[in-house]
Amino acid sequence: MGGDPAPVITGFGTSKTGVARQLSSHAKASRLAVKVKEFGKLCIDSELLCECDDGEDWRDEARNPGARDLARNAGLPEIDGQILSQEDSFEALLGSETETRADIFGYWPVADRVAFVGRLTRSWMRLRTKPVGERRVALIFQNSPIRLGGIGNGVGFNMPALAIAILQALERTGYRIADAPRDSKTLVHRLLAGPTTSNPTAAAEETLSFADYSIFFTALPAAVQATVTASWGPGERDPFYRPGRLDCGRFAIPGFRAGNVAVLIQSVPAHNIGPKSAPQDYRLAPPHAYFATYAWLAEDFRADAAIHLGRLGTL
Repeated sequence: MGGDPAPVITGFGTSKTGVARQLSSHAKASRLAVKVKEFGKLCIDSELLCECDDGEDWRDEARNPGARDLARNAGLPEIDGQILSQEDSFEALLGSETETRADIFGYWPVADRVAFVGRLTRSWMRLRTKPVGERRVALIFQNSPIRLGGIGNGVGFNMPALAIAILQALERTGYRIADAPRDSKTLVHRLLAGPTTSNPTAAAEETLSFADYSIFFTALPAAVQATVTASWGPGERDPFYRPGRLDCGRFAIPGFRAGNVAVLIQSVPAHNIGPKSAPQDYRLAPPHAYFATYAWLAEDFRADAAIHLGRLGTL
């Protein structure tokens, strides 16, 4: 990751000309597609999405994008096999036509969001040129509802079996896979033997030092830090935190490594450490263990890409 957002699925192509940009639009939704020209392999599209709502309405809503923008700017492009990023602009009043007195609306870009998509595209380009045997990928299981049976819950999908199929496909492609489960039962048992939201004190194969977590956390926006602390208290109160005798302690990471692939459970709010509505309340900030898991992925494991598996992130 190294400061740039990691691609959320894996796909690779070859290119001699780098990145070409193309502007297209239909109805009220427009899209700026950053495309990598491909020669006989997969073409990578990084989508910059435009919201039909204005920026203030978008920020005020707990759940965005809305149904209209979700269908136009996420559902349809995904069906076309395009890779999505995030909203980069919002509908705004650009001016008025003096003769007809008609208001002119268009899309006003947001600089930091455009920059994010640029960094994401750079991550795809770097991943495309990295030798297969050196690429690092994370498989992250959704954990909802909050119980052991909710790990990797996907409606109509057998997520553990899918994870095994992905591991085997990566190994055939040349990824470095070591000490990986060979069947879904072994995979689930290995995950459940480590820390989970239901049993956060179980022995952990991977940990993140609290000092490294503190550096990661203090680099987050001040508003995010304040919201997380107000919701969950200091990091030392998190159930995944392990105090240390000779240092500041460590966070237990819910998962394991299998060579250059990490298999993890996504840490989410649970009834035993927060409000009963926590797993369903999207306005509630993620707990410290959630941030610690992704800090470990970015700074320790140094993942090049992450694949989310489960009900709310089904691949």
